[in-house]
Amino acid sequence: ITMFCSNSKPIPKVKFHYYPATARGHQCRLAMAAAGIEFEDVFSDEFPLTEGDKARYFEMHGNTTFNLPILQLDAGTDDEKLYIQSSAILQKINRMGDMKTTIENDPDGDQGAYIIEKAIADADDLRNKYYAGNINFGNSQEDAKKYVFENFPKYLKNF
Repeated sequence: ITMFCSNSKPIPKVKFHYYPATARGHQCRLAMAAAGIEFEDVFSDEFPLTEGDKARYFEMHGNTTFNLPILQLDAGTDDEKLYIQSSAILQKINRMGDMKTTIENDPDGDQGAYIIEKAIADADDLRNKYYAGNINFGNSQEDAKKYVFENFPKYLKNF
């Protein structure tokens, strides 16, 4: 399996809205870097969101759960588009960067596209196990040990 980015499409101006943290936003940032997509980080005031941030994000995309991250393309133009939900954003970044996975005997690229989508889902699974074992989120030392010694090695094998 070989991955490459042909990036022959014109890339719009990109703003990436997220908390002043890594978490789900970081995988989107890494994907944009891998795809050669330049972007501007736009951070919320703080975490949890302030009422001002909630109002601003609702005004932007109308989603009542104030979803972050937000991928904003061509802000302030007639071509402006907004994307929310990290997994959907990762798939959009994949298409924007024209990232490809090549596999023998996969002429239409369907199997390669599946591998990218599966990697996104596997990353979500691993991240959810991380949250369940992170002591900063109120979990116990036992939960942290279980993550480090059982769950992390188990879920990493999916990649």
